[in-house]
Amino acid sequence: MEAQADELKKDPRQRLLDRVVWMPLQRAALSRWGRRLVPRRLRHALVSFAGLNEIRALDAGRNREGRLPDGEEISVEAIWISEAYPPSYLDGLIDGLDALRVGGHSGSRETAAHYVRLYRSGAHAGGSVNLGFFTRRGQGVFGADYVETDLPPRVGRASGWLENVTPSLSVVTIQFEVAVGDRALLDRPLRTEYQTRLRRFRHGWLYVNPDNQRKEAMQAAISELTHECASWVRRHFPGAFAAGLQDGDYPSCVFLTTRQVVPFARPAQFTEWLWTAGLDASHEAWNSEDWPGLYLRVPERDGERLQWWLAGRQGDFLSDARDKLQAAYGGATRAGWLNRVHDEMSMTLMLHATESLLTGMHAAVSRSRDSMGATATPEWDIRRLDALRTDVTAFVRDVEPVASDLSSKHWRTHERATFRPGPEHILTLIRQDPPGSGGVPQEARPSIGQRARSLLRRPRPVPTIGPPKAEPSPTLTKHQADSIRHRAELLLDAERQHRDALATVSTLLAASEAVRLDRRVLVLTLVFGAIAVIAAMPSIAEVVRFVIQSLGL
Repeated sequence: MEAQADELKKDPRQRLLDRVVWMPLQRAALSRWGRRLVPRRLRHALVSFAGLNEIRALDAGRNREGRLPDGEEISVEAIWISEAYPPSYLDGLIDGLDALRVGGHSGSRETAAHYVRLYRSGAHAGGSVNLGFFTRRGQGVFGADYVETDLPPRVGRASGWLENVTPSLSVVTIQFEVAVGDRALLDRPLRTEYQTRLRRFRHGWLYVNPDNQRKEAMQAAISELTHECASWVRRHFPGAFAAGLQDGDYPSCVFLTTRQVVPFARPAQFTEWLWTAGLDASHEAWNSEDWPGLYLRVPERDGERLQWWLAGRQGDFLSDARDKLQAAYGGATRAGWLNRVHDEMSMTLMLHATESLLTGMHAAVSRSRDSMGATATPEWDIRRLDALRTDVTAFVRDVEPVASDLSSKHWRTHERATFRPGPEHILTLIRQDPPGSGGVPQEARPSIGQRARSLLRRPRPVPTIGPPKAEPSPTLTKHQADSIRHRAELLLDAERQHRDALATVSTLLAASEAVRLDRRVLVLTLVFGAIAVIAAMPSIAEVVRFVIQSLGL
């Protein structure tokens, strides 16, 4: 009915154009002769353009359901950007800390750069440094260490934390607090009316409806702000990601708050705008135990893996006026819970940056390994071998120490912010209904002992066995630590295999070059011998003539 009403509201000229031009073209393209005579791409384009107005008839309903409802607000509170510093990039961190004199404004003789050198010397297995606040010129922070510097345009202030993961790896996490006037930067893309349009892709045309456009506009707004904050980190504290690891994208986390709806929770009925905003029930959401009401979405897809989402409804988290610890951070205010969340989230985001670093290193090692098989000519082999040796040298400097430390059984991490899988998380669903259970409740399934005794058919009675004690689900920190250790082992194996393969290729190429050189030497020897014989021919002729004359022949 809504589609028919929208059709009646259409411009009469547009309806006439559809009836006279587009509909005949569509019928002709889909006819038997059209399928034979019209090229496939042209036929697909005609059909797509002819059906565009029919699809647009549904735009009004999609806009009503997909827009942000009245009374609801989604505010961007902060964005965290993390940077990693393996051995080759340590100078970028120390130079940045020295240039801003981080930690040197409080009267202490030992700056943050001094502690980084101390931690990286191997005398300490790990440690953390509070880098204080970064504010604009003339805007200090009373009672805290701060540095006056430039900031992104839409950022009120920033604060930093440094974690020394291992003696060969340090991670810096900067929290950028979005200015109060720019918190509603998602309001415009989520409330704008959109019209379905066509987008060209490899094999033809694709309809992009208002919901997808709204989702893309929201992600573009977040990506633009993330890029501004990442540029600040790249300018002041360049590290491995600034050098191009992960295509130059930084591990990040955006902090969102809502006014009415609870993010990442399943409502009574499907709500289109929650999916558009990315706040619908997710199989990737973790619930906070320390701050009930806060939820963390950890994407597992490659295209979204680097950006996490921390979200909660205002008033549900850190709003207890009797919480004395929260009062020490600034109370149940925006500045108070931003300070507390930043301090506790630093370890979790450090693990996120570490895992992203290992993933990027593994991709670089794999690309270098795969390029060994793309040989064409012997001359190209020699040039490529020199480039591969450069790559392996870089891998030995960074991959070997970092992966060795992280894969060691002695590497440990402590937990600050505790997150456990939410009710919709895939780990929770697996624990509720493990593979092979057939949907049978846990308490109704026979135990291993019961199944063994039934197979052996022993006459003795089977004792009653109660349901197994439920173990607590793993925390996000433990999940990340296990993943980091596993990725480090895989990276270490890949790097060693690449190094061994390169050594074998180098040996074979050296032997091939030696054989080729011997052949060239032999050819040159024969050529010079022939030249010498030819050059000596007149002398030989004179000698023969003299011998003949002497013999009187």
